[in-house]
Formats: sequence, structure tokens, C-alpha cells
Amino acid sequence: MALDIKEMVDKVWENKSLQEVRAAAVSALQGISERGEEVLKSVLKVSSVEDLANNKYVVNAQQIVSGTIENLKDAVDKAWESKPLNEIANAGLEALQGITPEGAEKLREILHIKTVKELAENKHVQNAQKIVNTPE
Repeated sequence: MALDIKEMVDKVWENKSLQEVRAAAVSALQGISERGEEVLKSVLKVSSVEDLANNKYVVNAQQIVSGTIENLKDAVDKAWESKPLNEIANAGLEALQGITPEGAEKLREILHIKTVKELAENKHVQNAQKIVNTPE
């Protein structure tokens, strides 16, 4: 069954191949503005839809939320290493190793992502992952 991307991407991308959408800037995803794209690029180092789907912060957040994280030490700041996963999931994004308080604030302000769990479950992230994980 083919993936219907019409609800996931901006109108101009609706008839493009999945390969083209994967390589597109994250602003191709419906609801991500150019400013949102700038924030994702500066804070999460994401340039494309595929980058967002496979981003280390996203994957770590999803593994924390699902309880499948294998190396918590490499995923969270030292102060969070001994905390329960549900507490980390509900923590601010700065709990993730490599996200600064300033970066977390930008994600909160522009994309309304406040917690590790919200990053893991974000609809743009999930749409990017569907696009990347669906065969042509």
C-alpha cells in the first residue's frame, strides 16, 4: 500500500517521489516554516526530511520514551544518567546530551516542543519517519 503524503507535506511536494521528499528541506513538511527549518538546522543539525527522521536526538528521545535505550550515558546529560526513564521523558529537551538550554528554548518557542517525550512523539518527526521508512 502506497503512502499518501498529501497530509504530510506542503502542496508543492504532494506529487513528488518519496526519494525527492526525503532529500527535501524540512520545510517541505506541512506546518514547518522557514523559521522552524532554521531552528531545526541550528539546534538539531537537521537539513532534510531524512535527517529529521534519523536524527540522533529524535532516536534517543524515542528510545527513552519506549524504554529501549541501551546507552543512556551517551543520550542524556550527566545529571540525568541516574534518573528513571519516565522522569527523563517528561524533562525539558536540555536533558538530552548536546541540546543547550538556548537550543531547547528555540525549539519550545518556534516548534512548541517542550519535553523529550514531545520530541519523540512530534507529528513532523513521525511523518518524516513514515516518509523515510516507506519503500518507493
